Amino acid sequence: MREGGIRQVIVPSALAYGHAGVSRYDAFKMGLKNPVPRDQDIFYDVEILRCNNVEIELPKNDGSVTGENPKTATFRACCIEENYPCKAPEPNQ
Repeated sequence: MREGGIRQVIVPSALAYGHAGVSRYDAFKMGLKNPVPRDQDIFYDVEILRCNNVEIELPKNDGSVTGENPKTATFRACCIEENYPCKAPEPNQ
């Protein structure tokens, strides 16, 4: 997805809130505008506002990054406006 791109992400109910859903009280505590019915798929419209290139060192098989010729990779970190500039992704994730 490129900067300025918009996509719709669909989260199936099994991966979202499942059969339990979210009650009005729980929705209020979570800061949601509305409760979520049981077995409801969740739809998100996602827009990438800005991107930046981040270079990180990739760990070796033993988890270390030191030594001769550590591998590096460049990732394109994209985020929403209030989180810009984005933090670099952790190499272990």
